[in-house]
Amino acid sequence: MITSTLGLVLLYLVAAVAGVVVCRLAKLPPMLGYLAVGVLIGPNATALAKDTARIAYLAEFGVVFLMFVIGLLFLVGFNRRLVGTITAFTLAHSITLASSVLGWLTLRSAPVEAAIALSIVLVASEALHRRETLARRLPALVAFLFGLVHGLGFAGALLVLSPQLALGTAGAGAGPLLASGAAMVAITLGTIWQKRTGAAADLRTGAAVALAHDARDAGADAGLLAPVSYTPLLDDEVAAHFEAVASVGLPVCIYNNPGTTHFTFSPALTARLSRVPGIGAVKNPAPEAAHVAADIAGLRAACAPGFRVGYAIDARATEAMLAGADAWFSVAAGLFPVPCAAIMRAVRAGDAAEARRLNAGLQPLWDLFTARTSLRVVFAAASHLGLCQAAPPLPIQPLGPDARREVAAVIGALGLS
Repeated sequence: MITSTLGLVLLYLVAAVAGVVVCRLAKLPPMLGYLAVGVLIGPNATALAKDTARIAYLAEFGVVFLMFVIGLLFLVGFNRRLVGTITAFTLAHSITLASSVLGWLTLRSAPVEAAIALSIVLVASEALHRRETLARRLPALVAFLFGLVHGLGFAGALLVLSPQLALGTAGAGAGPLLASGAAMVAITLGTIWQKRTGAAADLRTGAAVALAHDARDAGADAGLLAPVSYTPLLDDEVAAHFEAVASVGLPVCIYNNPGTTHFTFSPALTARLSRVPGIGAVKNPAPEAAHVAADIAGLRAACAPGFRVGYAIDARATEAMLAGADAWFSVAAGLFPVPCAAIMRAVRAGDAAEARRLNAGLQPLWDLFTARTSLRVVFAAASHLGLCQAAPPLPIQPLGPDARREVAAVIGALGLS
């Protein structure tokens, strides 16, 4: 039986991590792991942890600790910034925890506990709203400041449970630090495990904001943003989503892809978003040639000056560029840049006949895109060209043998290999 406070803390932490990992491997809910190890090491089984009163007292602080960390996860998201935020919190937590246990810093428990409660409320409120505040811009700094307070609270709990920790022995300072470090390791492992095994994409605004932060920090020039939701979205909801992402500081291009998202950006909504700082362009599906000039003129008249209008759908993009569009968002150009660049050079030279001739030469490829979908065709073409042997992300299936032979034949006939 383990009797020391430190031993009980470490036992429960190690057992919890082990239980969760086993359950995840067995594809069972992690909560079963917590319950199983609690029963296993408790007084009615192996009795490794017979003194449940002390661990129950400490668990109250554990719940507070987890509430704060969960708030950080929602605030920061599962990305690289989470590592720095958790590290800052652990460092600050350890500094004040050691200082308090060693007698270098003492504060009354009431204000410390009130400050801890306030920190949870503040982090939760920051995670819920969409404004670009200090907590979102510098989460590591906020976590460090609040970590100083949490360290004092945890030290107070340990001192109540085991006054010997404050006697100044060498092990006294190391014990709570080790326990704190173990707790953060357990939470970090759980976070990484959840991230590795997660099966569904996160469609929430907070996740899009976190990804925008990652892209900006990685040096991206801009982000292409589409409104994706299980529930049909309203214009005001989409506008709020785009405003939140644009506030990160990464230039945003509106991705109007109604065939995939089932949401269509009206000219009025596009014009509204064109006036949001940080939103500078739109990617629209190109209309038929007879309507594209009017579409461009309407958007130019409604949108903010300098707002860029670009088009997708490769088969129609040449006419859109000839009508004055600012950009061609091409699927084919990623694999076949030479013929696509030749079309663009003809457009820029004002040679409409040459641009249309070159575009007509690629018509068999455009027909394949229409019949087989451009995503599947590009995967098959990349494999045929030996560039990679990747398959589309499930549940999308790769093209079958007959369709792959058709792709190879078109590539050969057009001299794209």
